[in-house]
Amino acid sequence: MRTIAGSGLAGMILLLASLPTSAGPLGHHTESVCCPDQVFLRAEISEKTHTKEVKVKNAPVVKTREVEDKVPCTKMVPVQVINPHTGCPCIEYHPQTVLETVKRTVIEICPPEQEYSTKKEERKQQCLTIGIDRRPVIHEAPVCLPAPCH
Repeated sequence: MRTIAGSGLAGMILLLASLPTSAGPLGHHTESVCCPDQVFLRAEISEKTHTKEVKVKNAPVVKTREVEDKVPCTKMVPVQVINPHTGCPCIEYHPQTVLETVKRTVIEICPPEQEYSTKKEERKQQCLTIGIDRRPVIHEAPVCLPAPCH
């Protein structure tokens, strides 16, 4: 526990301290009071920890997988041909369609099996206790001792 002297609590403490010392419970005056009381105020904050189940929304399930597909592609391949004007062999590039294997990643986002789940969470709760103690003032009479003997 710890003692508090905060600004919000200070107003309440001043209000309680301003009650007349001859006042009884709830500020009502009593008929006979022999001596004034001292007022002691005590403020304590206690902290309690408790576990509570909280409803939590589940995240979607993400699944990834790799798939191999055959995709048509166009390649330029060298072909040797004879030039009709000169009769010399030369190389020309002709387009050719080929099937190539391509890997691709598929990402699937699926809803969760359960939309909500519960988890345990620790929560702290603060409790403020204000104590008012009234104690009578005790006046001690001076003690007279006999003079020491020589």
